[in-house]
Amino acid sequence: MVPRDVLDSPAYAAVRGNLDALGAWLLLYLEADALWPVAPSVPRWVSDDALDLLKAADLLSLQGEHHYRLAIVDHSRQQAREKARHAAVERWATKPEGGTE
Repeated sequence: MVPRDVLDSPAYAAVRGNLDALGAWLLLYLEADALWPVAPSVPRWVSDDALDLLKAADLLSLQGEHHYRLAIVDHSRQQAREKARHAAVERWATKPEGGTE
């Protein structure tokens, strides 16, 4: 699911006004989300202007010369991981009813 932040967050203002950058961000987002935690390769079709705009808006960071990370994907996946970890701790800390433990 694409985050709704792109519609109203000030961080995306420059991206919303540039269809090249918006399209690049969306496709990069979908790939980063699908491949997480691996940092995907920057596709050759992404223009330097779009890449520069995404970096300037702190929406994308380069990992070396050919890979990228999106903070929003890392953040949402870390939140999901913590939520699952917390649920597992709670589940296994609860004694079963009628059990002998």
